Amino acid sequence: MCSIGMDVRFISERFSTGLCFALVFGLGIFMKLWIVLGLVALVIAVAVFVWLSRSKKSAAVSEVVASSEHAVLLYLKYEAFENGFPINEKEVEEGHVFQEKLFQAIAQAGVGELDGDEWGMGECIVFMYGSDADELWETIEPILDGEVFHSGSYGMKRYGAADDEEALEVRIELD
Repeated sequence: MCSIGMDVRFISERFSTGLCFALVFGLGIFMKLWIVLGLVALVIAVAVFVWLSRSKKSAAVSEVVASSEHAVLLYLKYEAFENGFPINEKEVEEGHVFQEKLFQAIAQAGVGELDGDEWGMGECIVFMYGSDADELWETIEPILDGEVFHSGSYGMKRYGAADDEEALEVRIELD
């Protein structure tokens, strides 16, 4: 009887150890499966988020390009300045006469607007906006051809809004 009891206990110990091993092994596989499924769900969620943000950005860029956000900027250097501002009043007056010519040409052609200027740091920046940077440039080009600019002056055609980091910008030397 003693040997049978030992055999039963031996089998019982082995069975419970095997059952524990099976449960732990089974739970381990179950947990790994959940981890893998969780990772797959995370990858899918990130992919959907990226796709949605790109499609919204593409729509926004198309909307901006169609909403008259092109620009032509003129960076006009001036000769004599102190603390970044012109000291030659004649040069300032000539700049305003030049801008009036640009304003009239843009208004007459109906291709946009001359929004103003900014003087400082040895240059005057003239801001012009419209729905097509090329049309704006073609409108003001005859006026530019009749002017003499200081070295370093240039024009910039921007195809898109000022805050659009991907907007194409084309630099055109004026000197």
